[in-house]
Amino acid sequence: MIVVGSMIGSGIFIVSADITRNVGSAGWLILVTLVVRGMAAAEVGIALLLISAGAFLIGIPWTIQSPNAGPHDLLSGTRVVPR
Repeated sequence: MIVVGSMIGSGIFIVSADITRNVGSAGWLILVTLVVRGMAAAEVGIALLLISAGAFLIGIPWTIQSPNAGPHDLLSGTRVVPR
């Protein structure tokens, strides 16, 4: 575990040192890091939005077709008891 941790740690410093050499200064490194992290956060947000929209759009016709049984009933084998 110590070897793995030291390899990961040295990899983090090697990458940031290489980026600093390519962009010119530590300030540019911080800006590049913030931009890349912002792009990654936006990608995750878009992915979650698409997943939730897909689940919503699948759930509407399912509910209209069989209002007493939801998608979870198919997975768990349960039924919703109507009131």
